[in-house]
Amino acid sequence: MSSLKVKILVVEDNLQDFIIIREVLGQIRGFFIQVDHADCIAKALNMIQDSQGGKEYDIVFLDLFLPDSFGQDTFKLVQDSLEVAPPIVVLSGLSDRNIAVDIVKQGAQDYLVKGEFDANLLEKSIIYSIERKKYQDILRASEKKYRTTFESVGVAIGEYDYSVMHQYVMDQKDSGTEHPGVTPLVHGGNIMEFRAMLKLKALNPEALRLYECADIKEFSENISLLYTEQIPEYFNNLLIAIWDGKDNMQHEVDFFTVKGTRLKTLKRVRFLATDFSYSRLLVSTVNITALKNKEEEVKKQSKMLSAIADSSAMLLAEESYSLGVQQVIEHIGPALESDRLSYLSLTNHGDGYTYQLSNIWSKDENCEIMHGFMELQSEPDLLSVLVSGDVVVYDKNSGERKPRFLCEQSNAAVMAPILKNGELEALVIIARFSDDNAFQAFEVNGLKTVVRNFESALERASAQKRLKVLNDNLEEMVVERTSKMRDAINDLESFSYSISHDLRAPLRAINNFSDVLVEDYADQLDDEAKRYLGIVQKGAKQMSKLIDALLNFSRTGTKTLNFTDIDSKELVTDVFEELKMQVPNRSVELIMGDLPICQGDAQLVRQVFVNFLWNAIKFTSKREHALIRVRGQELDGMIHFEIEDNGVGFNMAYAEKLFGVFQRLHPQEDFQGTGVGLAIVQRIVSRHGGKVNALGEENKGAVFTFSLPAVGTKVKPAPAQLGVI
Repeated sequence: MSSLKVKILVVEDNLQDFIIIREVLGQIRGFFIQVDHADCIAKALNMIQDSQGGKEYDIVFLDLFLPDSFGQDTFKLVQDSLEVAPPIVVLSGLSDRNIAVDIVKQGAQDYLVKGEFDANLLEKSIIYSIERKKYQDILRASEKKYRTTFESVGVAIGEYDYSVMHQYVMDQKDSGTEHPGVTPLVHGGNIMEFRAMLKLKALNPEALRLYECADIKEFSENISLLYTEQIPEYFNNLLIAIWDGKDNMQHEVDFFTVKGTRLKTLKRVRFLATDFSYSRLLVSTVNITALKNKEEEVKKQSKMLSAIADSSAMLLAEESYSLGVQQVIEHIGPALESDRLSYLSLTNHGDGYTYQLSNIWSKDENCEIMHGFMELQSEPDLLSVLVSGDVVVYDKNSGERKPRFLCEQSNAAVMAPILKNGELEALVIIARFSDDNAFQAFEVNGLKTVVRNFESALERASAQKRLKVLNDNLEEMVVERTSKMRDAINDLESFSYSISHDLRAPLRAINNFSDVLVEDYADQLDDEAKRYLGIVQKGAKQMSKLIDALLNFSRTGTKTLNFTDIDSKELVTDVFEELKMQVPNRSVELIMGDLPICQGDAQLVRQVFVNFLWNAIKFTSKREHALIRVRGQELDGMIHFEIEDNGVGFNMAYAEKLFGVFQRLHPQEDFQGTGVGLAIVQRIVSRHGGKVNALGEENKGAVFTFSLPAVGTKVKPAPAQLGVI
C-alpha cells in the first residue's frame, strides 16, 4: 500500500449519502483516494472477492442497513468475507448509534454518524485506519512466522486460551480466597472443571506424536484418559503462577498417552500478553522418561551399593554366621525393592535336596511358604546352573515355566546359589509379585555380590570353627613345645658341657703327655720323632682354640642383649690401641672418619670391632705399611660402618663362605685363626637388627660393612638362637 494512494469501498444503498461521502473524501488533499461503491451486501461481497478477498482495499465504509442485510449481520457478512480484513468503519444514523458501538466492540475500526462528519473527521479516520492496517500487517506477519515455528519446532507445544482461568483466579483473589499455595484449589474431584477453563487453540505435530494422537479432535475427545494422579498438582501450580503474576513456570508431571503409555515429562508454561482478543498460554512438553528412569536406576544402584556395603560390615561384625545372615536378609530385601527374600539351607541326599527355611524377609504375610523336599533332580537344567555357581533368573513375561519351589505369587525372581568347597550349600531367592517388574542386570549383579559375601562369611565361620578346635588344643601344644624347647636347651647345655669338659680332658692328656715326652725323653728321640711330637702338640693347641671359639660362638646366640648408647669413636680407638700392642714391630696406621654414636649390647658390639680390626691387622701382615680406615654414617635409623684395609683381600667368588663357621679362604700357615670370628660377628649384628657385607679383590684389600641401630631407633632385639652352628 502506498502512503499516498488509498482505495476505499463504500457500501451504501442511499445514493445521496454515497455522493456526500465521495464529495467529502474528495476534499482531502493528503491522499490520492480511489472510491468504489456497492449499494447492497451481495454486490459488496462480490467486489471484495474480486479484489483478492479484500486485500486491495485499505478501508471499508459500511452502512449497516441494506436492502439485503440488516444490522450486525451486515458487519458479520463483510468481516467473514475478508481474507485479510482491512479496517471497517461503520456508517449509522442517530438512532443506530448503540448498534454501531456494539459492532465496534466486535472489531470494527470506528463508526460515523451520517450527517455529522466532515473532511477532517474522515481524514483522521483514514489515517487511523491506515495505521491500524500497518499494525495488522505486522501482526499477521509475526503470527505467520510464529505459526511456521510452532508447526516445525521439534518440541511438543500446545497453545491455549486461558482467559477464563485467568478471570477465575482474579475473582478468587479479589474475593479474599486463601492463596492456592496454602490451600490448593484443585483436587482429583474437580480437575475437569479446571481443565474446561483452558480452551485448546492448537497442537503442533510433535505434540500429537508425543500424545500418540492422530489430530486435535482425538486429543480433545480423550483428554480425561491422559491424566494421572499428578495432574491436580500441576493445575494448582498453574493457578499459583497466575495468582502471583508470573510470566512462566515449569513442572515435572506424569501423564498417559492416548494409547496408554505412561510418560514422565517436563512442562514449561509461558503466559503471553493478551492478544488476538484472548489470553494466550503456550505449553512446551519435553519427554524426560528415559532421563528420569536413568535417575531412578542410579538411585536404586546407589541404594543397593550402600546396602551391600552395610551387609558386608554386618557379616564381618557378627560372630554368628546365622545371625549375620538374618540381619543381611532383612536389610537387603527392602533395598532391592523385593516382596520376598529367602535363605534356604540345603542338604544333598544324592537324588535331591531337602532344605530348611533358615531366614526370610517378607514385605507382607500373604505369600505361601513351601517346606520339605525340593525335587531339583526333576529340573536338571536348573540344577546344573545352580551347582555351577551361577544364578537363575525367572520372569513371568518371558513365557518360561516357573520353578516349582517358587511361591505362587512370584512373577519375577532370582535364585542365587551359595557354594562351600564347590558344593551347593544354600540358596538365596529374591522375588517380586507385581507384573512388569523384572529384575534388572545391576540388581542381579548386586545379589551375586551379596551371595559372594555369604560364601566368604561361611568360609570364615568354618575357619573360626577350625581355629576354635586349634585354640582348645593350644595349651596342650604350648606345653608340648615348651617341653621340647627345654629339652633342646638341655641338649645344648649338655653339648656345651661336653665340649668344655669331655673334649678338653683328652686334649689336656695329649698336651701333658707330649710335654712329658719332650722333657723326659728328648735325648732318646731322633729328629723325625721330635718333629712328629711337635705336630701333635701344635694340633692339640689348635684344637683347644677351636673349642674355645665354638663355645664363644654358642654363647653369642643365647646371651640376653642389654642395649645402651655406645660412643663408636671411643670404642674403636680403645680396641685398636689394645690390638696394636700385640704387633709392636709392625707399622699399622688407623684413619678414622665420622663415627656416630650407636646403640647395642656394649660387650657384644666390642667383640664385633675386635674381630673386624684384628682381621684387618692380620691380613695386612704382608704389607710394609698397613693402612686401616674406619668410618660410619646414619641412614634410615641405622649406623652403617665400613672397615677398609690394604691387605691381601679375597676372591669374591667365595665371599659367601666368609661368615660360615670354620670357613677359611686363606691357608692356616699363612694366617693364623679358627675361622669362627666372622660367623660370630654376623650373629651379633643380626641380633641387633643389622646386616654384614664384604667386598674384596685379591691383593687389593677388603672392605667390610655392617650396621647397628642409631640412637633413638626403636629396635626389637632378635631372640636368642638355639643350637651351636
